[in-house]
Amino acid sequence: MIFISCQNNVELQKVPENFDEIGILEVSVREPLKIYANPTDDFSVGKITFNKIRYGKNKGMIEIKSTLGDKLKPFTKVNSSSDEESAQLINSGLGPANIRLMFRVLHSTPEYFEILVNDDTQEIGYFKREDATNLAYISWEDYMKKAAVISTFDAADYKLYDQIDGNIVKTAKNPKRSGFLRVTDLKGDWIQVVELSWQVVENPEEKYWLKWRENGNLKIEIIEELLE
Repeated sequence: MIFISCQNNVELQKVPENFDEIGILEVSVREPLKIYANPTDDFSVGKITFNKIRYGKNKGMIEIKSTLGDKLKPFTKVNSSSDEESAQLINSGLGPANIRLMFRVLHSTPEYFEILVNDDTQEIGYFKREDATNLAYISWEDYMKKAAVISTFDAADYKLYDQIDGNIVKTAKNPKRSGFLRVTDLKGDWIQVVELSWQVVENPEEKYWLKWRENGNLKIEIIEELLE
């Protein structure tokens, strides 16, 4: 592991290239959450809180705050909608937007979760299970299989293979936009997928392999739900 400096002169470990990860951890309840630099430490290096804004334009919003400041850049970090935004969403036939806070999990034990605190710098931290009952874990395979669709961030990465490390048999039809896929299996950095057309599987018998992660960097966008 490489150590790099963090806010308030705290050091966090940085994972090496080609690191392994096992899934996603979602914070499901708005309780304060401590982050540790090492799982055996008695004192935390950071804290995450969920603060309700009571005045002004953003009144009613639940805001995710951290003593780590900009150092906190997890897989997903979204504040809830304000009272005004919620009313607009409801009038449009939608529901209010809830907070989302999700972390990529590198390792899990009965005592702690090892997570990526910062997806960009790939610095890691730890959540102790004894500190938090508000953590919901799901494996990458189950998370992607539950998703409505996935797509590559870049159309150039939309390369469908006949097998893992095999031959490319399909690329994006539109060079500026990736197609939509559904996941059927996962093996390491590769996922087995079927192509979609208007949310419908084009041909369930035609399955391909796509590289979804490289050197710890995600190459795909995961869309959990689609509006009808």
